[in-house]
Amino acid sequence: MWNAAMKHDSLLDTLSRLTTLEAEPFSNATSEELPRALALGESRLPKAFAALRQCWDDLVDFTFRKMLLLAIGLIRNDDAFNFLLTVVRDEGRSAALKALEALAIYAAEEKRRERIRLAVEVSGDEKVREAFTTNF
Repeated sequence: MWNAAMKHDSLLDTLSRLTTLEAEPFSNATSEELPRALALGESRLPKAFAALRQCWDDLVDFTFRKMLLLAIGLIRNDDAFNFLLTVVRDEGRSAALKALEALAIYAAEEKRRERIRLAVEVSGDEKVREAFTTNF
């Protein structure tokens, strides 16, 4: 069982490893790892996207994978943005809807909003289109 001090230490350890090019931050992702993933996204460290993307590629747990999309969105760089667009275009409805939630931070940016709209159209999913219309 983790307590607040252990979570804090784990977050600091994760950020420290990323800044010094050490081990991967996630080896056994569970719901307890979500705060670590969000902290990585919020850090906006250059290596944060690569670490979270690797976690996305390696994980089978779809619930955790969907939560990773929010963490990736928090990074707010071009690689993260483009990855989320790919999820909207190419993954199933559930992942696309979560990716749209993560992309909502760009709703006020006209050029990015247009790129999101195009990805939604390519997805061809009516529910994804509805979510875009509602949230953007």
